[in-house]
Amino acid sequence: MGLFDKLDVIVDGWLGIDETWKGSAPRYANRTSLNRLCEKDGNIGDGKELVQGLYNQLESNWDGQPSRGMVNWRHTQRLNLGDNPSPEVTLQRTFMNVVEGEDWANEVPIASGVAGTGPDSVDFVLRSSSEYSMIELKWPREGVFNETPLKAAIQVLRYGLAYVFSRANAEELGYNPTEQPILNASQVHLRVLAPEHCYSPFVSESRWLEKLESVFDKGVKDLATTKCDGLKMSFAFEKFPEGFTWDPADRLEEAKRNTVGDAFENRIRTF
Repeated sequence: MGLFDKLDVIVDGWLGIDETWKGSAPRYANRTSLNRLCEKDGNIGDGKELVQGLYNQLESNWDGQPSRGMVNWRHTQRLNLGDNPSPEVTLQRTFMNVVEGEDWANEVPIASGVAGTGPDSVDFVLRSSSEYSMIELKWPREGVFNETPLKAAIQVLRYGLAYVFSRANAEELGYNPTEQPILNASQVHLRVLAPEHCYSPFVSESRWLEKLESVFDKGVKDLATTKCDGLKMSFAFEKFPEGFTWDPADRLEEAKRNTVGDAFENRIRTF
């Protein structure tokens, strides 16, 4: 059993999604589900209840054994551009090649080798003194809707759950905060970062996504306070500044690469 087993079932249930909804499980990840949720009257469940329920399931999935992953939560940089044609991967690694210093890390493993969990990593971790931001990057091609803000939100929420679990059980898992200083963070910010065209199809009169942000923020704040003394945690949606575009071929153009750093540094809140 992996550390994240059954979490998707809990999310679907909390959202009121059942087998009558279109698509395959987890149904919350489907574009049609988010469209349907955004068309509702705007009511949304209790974020504290969801986050605590997910955390309880995660804890019950753990077999009590130390982590077999040797690099979980290490602040390292992967710079090799490779030949992966994905917009997200090329954007991520292009940024890592233009950003200065070591405050930014990418593809940071979070729970590999814990209870049989396979590779799973945060796209970016940004360090600022004792504060850290964990950022899930999404860059779907325009007109292609295999990624949604809700799917990304659940992904980064899962990273936050894994962080609280790892910190609360660091000794039993075999983690050393000296080698993994993020485990001593004073604040951890969970962020989804995407272009405007990822959000715009789901902006509705009900303001459902905006309300989801608030509900998730309250939920992770409560979990952090309950499980980790002195830890503050937050959740938010962010977007790139207006006018920034990206195509995998852009990584080959120096002029375009030079705009990437500014785009990340000038990201703004979506709501």
